[in-house]
Amino acid sequence: MAERLKTFLQDVRTLRAQQGAEQSARLDRLRAMTPEQLVRLPREELQQLTDRQYVEIVRHVAPEHRLPEPQEVPVGSGESWARLRSIAIPTAARAAVLGVLTGLAVLLASLAVGPTIDWWHYRKPPVRSAQASTWPGCPRLSGWVDGCTYVPVRDIAWERAADLLEMSEAELRQANQHINAAYIPAQATLVLWRHRGQLY
Repeated sequence: MAERLKTFLQDVRTLRAQQGAEQSARLDRLRAMTPEQLVRLPREELQQLTDRQYVEIVRHVAPEHRLPEPQEVPVGSGESWARLRSIAIPTAARAAVLGVLTGLAVLLASLAVGPTIDWWHYRKPPVRSAQASTWPGCPRLSGWVDGCTYVPVRDIAWERAADLLEMSEAELRQANQHINAAYIPAQATLVLWRHRGQLY
């Protein structure tokens, strides 16, 4: 066992020495180049160099170009943490999280569109004719609609309609005395008036 370990460590030392010699030969070859030859090198070959090696070679090949000393990045810096996070979180997981967040944003926006449109349309108190038959139609039953008529496509309970309109059932029934049924029948004209505006 000890013999195998000794052989392994010897192989590691030999390999390190070979890599060091190859690296040194590569750096010597790059230092011997002209600036024109250096700029024509493939990017992959230059990317194998450390920042310090690259600066040293450029200073040797083109001394008139003064590159700044490469900054040593501390281990606990924000950049290294960002790099670590990008490595630690797989791309698929990042894509899934981004998809979920985007979906939630779209869902929230779509839920807010209807009430926002209603608020914008009904933000001012309406001025309507005393004849409700001339009033515009309401797009939906909501807490913002006022001064309009609504025609339900199916029967709806008074209590349910009042809840959707965020008004009392008694107030809704008072504005719709022409409907005598225990519920609001389909195709009946429901008058929505909150007494905020003016009638002429």
